[in-house]
Amino acid sequence: MAALVCEDVAGEMAKCANSAFLAALTTYNNPVAEFRQQTFSWQMIAAWEILLKARIVQQNDGDLEKILLDPQTNRGKDTIGLREALAKTEDLTKNCRANIEGLLGVRNQASHFGVLNSELQNAIHRFATGSVQNFMKLSGKWFGLPSQNLVLMPIGTTGKVEVAWNQSTTKQRELFDLLAQISKSDDHLDKEFMVTAAISIEINRGISGGGNIGLTNDPSAPLTRISDDEAMKRYSSTYGDLIEGCKKRYVNFKQDAKFRRLHSDVKSDPHCAYERKLNPQKPSSSGQFFYNMEAVFLKLDEDYTQYGKK
Repeated sequence: MAALVCEDVAGEMAKCANSAFLAALTTYNNPVAEFRQQTFSWQMIAAWEILLKARIVQQNDGDLEKILLDPQTNRGKDTIGLREALAKTEDLTKNCRANIEGLLGVRNQASHFGVLNSELQNAIHRFATGSVQNFMKLSGKWFGLPSQNLVLMPIGTTGKVEVAWNQSTTKQRELFDLLAQISKSDDHLDKEFMVTAAISIEINRGISGGGNIGLTNDPSAPLTRISDDEAMKRYSSTYGDLIEGCKKRYVNFKQDAKFRRLHSDVKSDPHCAYERKLNPQKPSSSGQFFYNMEAVFLKLDEDYTQYGKK
């Protein structure tokens, strides 16, 4: 069978991939799209699949048969799927592959979950942001597509999330655990591509004097305050929820001296815990701690063994 060769077909496929990429970005940044993470994952995976197939065709001098499912049968017009394209694309780094795997997990699972809890949305956002950056670099490197400075808007700027961690389904927690595990595979020697990423918001210097917004323990940093209602959306779990979560998550968990020491570190970490004062007007008044389970688990995973993992 003669090879099916088309001139510059790879370049045209890359343009299609870029169109799918821009559609995914537009969907995610739509402030009224409640299904944004799921829809983004479908569109972004489609963009990756087309881009990788374009790369395979490009490296084979325009031979379209290299992406056909089986040129020797009547199904010769069907093309390979994403996993086959990943296997055939040799010049992908470990980080880039891990990022796509995480996004593929979101596409395959999250469409069945309904409204996602805030911790899972934040985890998906980090994978999605990394994927956007990786895609732009590779489409430019392989096909010379115009360099663009595009980002995904942070979750907090694109609508409210009402589902707390302790109210989420088991399936959502399983997907969160999968993403957390994949994110740990980051090869720090790979400086060009990433498994996950997050963006920071920079204040316009002409308006405020400049600087970055973020959590810090720097006493000289400018202060910003959030209401109790805003804090409780992020720190939605009680101490009892934390203990029950640890019992379900870790094989070797005990409420012993080790946990008390780790818990002290958790309470002092503003990413993990928030103290709600009984009298907000009196800083010396007693209060109750509430927890961001995603951040706490990322900290405790280093000291305990999760069920089903060695």
